[in-house]
Amino acid sequence: MRNIHTFVIESDKSRHDLLLDGQVIASFSTLEAAEVAATGIASRVAPGALLKFELDFKWTLSDLEMRVATLEWESGDNDTTMTKQFVRGLFDSTTTPR
Repeated sequence: MRNIHTFVIESDKSRHDLLLDGQVIASFSTLEAAEVAATGIASRVAPGALLKFELDFKWTLSDLEMRVATLEWESGDNDTTMTKQFVRGLFDSTTTPR
């Protein structure tokens, strides 16, 4: 079965929200931390996966930027699914899970 998940990082001056399939899952103080967290989630679900975030939208009036990366893989019998509980369990105390 083919699995597709979309990661989005919404950034403003002080915060970077990481979204997975449209739901905010954590907030970070730096863009780099949000990218690392997303890549970590992707590699736990699909070992060896790398995400490349690209600027998708920028609104200069409010300093809003959105970066998007898509993860696609073929699932096997023992694959981990990206449930909300699984994703929350990946974060430590340095993040703000939602």
